[in-house]
Amino acid sequence: MKKTLFLLLALPGMVHAEAQTATAVSGTPFYAATTTATGDVDVNVTAGTTGSTWAAAFGGTPSQTLTGDVSLSFSGEYTGSATVFGAVNTGSVTGDVTLVFDAENASYASFTDVGNANNQSVSLVGAYQANINGSFNAVINKGVFQYDILGGVHTGSNTIGSTHITINGGTIADDVYGGGKTGAITGNTAITITNLAALSSHTATNIISAGGKGGTIGGDSSVTFSGVNGTYAGTVSGGTNVEGASTLVVDNNSTLVLGNVTDFDSFTVEEGSTLTVNGNITTDATLSISYDAETVAKKKDNGLGVGTLVGLVTGEGTFNLG
Repeated sequence: MKKTLFLLLALPGMVHAEAQTATAVSGTPFYAATTTATGDVDVNVTAGTTGSTWAAAFGGTPSQTLTGDVSLSFSGEYTGSATVFGAVNTGSVTGDVTLVFDAENASYASFTDVGNANNQSVSLVGAYQANINGSFNAVINKGVFQYDILGGVHTGSNTIGSTHITINGGTIADDVYGGGKTGAITGNTAITITNLAALSSHTATNIISAGGKGGTIGGDSSVTFSGVNGTYAGTVSGGTNVEGASTLVVDNNSTLVLGNVTDFDSFTVEEGSTLTVNGNITTDATLSISYDAETVAKKKDNGLGVGTLVGLVTGEGTFNLG
C-alpha cells in the first residue's frame, strides 16, 4: 500500500477526554490516531473528503500501539473516501475500535482493485497489517458502500478479538462478511441487520456471511435480522471457517423471507417473528430450531419447516424441529 501524507489528530501520550471534530483533506489519508499513545481517542469527521484515498481509526505509522479505545465517526457534510479501515499499517490497538457512519451523502469506494475485476474491492475493513486486541465494531446508518464489507483482516497474519457489523441504513452494494480474507478472529463474529432496504440491490449472487473469505474464526458466529419486514434475495451464511457455533436469529417482530441459507448450526425465530426460506437450507451440522410454541406453529410437511420455514435441507447433518 502506498504511503502518503496524513492528518495527525493524536500526538504521543495524548488522551482525548471528549470527542474531537475534524475536516478531511482531499487526497490525504485520514487517521483519528497515528502514533503510540495511552488513552481513548474519539474523532468525528463532519466535513471534507479524502477522495480516492482511505480513512482509518488508527494507523499510518508502523509498529505503533494505542493503549485504549478508538472511535471514528463520519457525519454532516463529509462526502466519503476509498476504503475505511479500523486499523491499517501499524502495530495494534489494545482496546476496541468503533466506526460509525452517519454522513448521508458520503460514498465509500476501495483502495485497491477499483472496478472489482478480481472481486477484491473493499469499502470497509477491520484491519490491514494491524492488530485489534479488543472488538471491531462498525455501525452503518447512512452512506453508500460500493464494494465488500469485511469485519476481519484484509492483509497480514494479524488478529482481531471479535467483530460486530450493524446495518441500520445506508446502501450496501456488495457482500458483507463478519470475518476477513486472512488472519484470525480469536473470538466471535456478529452481523445485525435492522434495515433490509439497505440491501435492496442484492441479488441471488450476493452473500451475507458471519464467516470470512479466508482466515479463521475461533469463536461463534451469528447473523441477526431484527425488526425487519421483507425479502433478502441472496445467501445468508454462518460461515465455513467458524470453529464455534453459528446461529441465525430472527427477532423483534420480523417477517423475513430469505433465499438460500447455509452453514448454520441453529435457527432462532423469536415470538412474533416469522421466517420463510425460498431456496435451500444446507448444513453439515445438527440443525436445531428454537421457537415460541404459542406463536410459531410446527409444520412437519416432508419433515421440513417450522412456522413458515420451508425449503430443501441438504448436507450430512440432520434437521430437528425441536
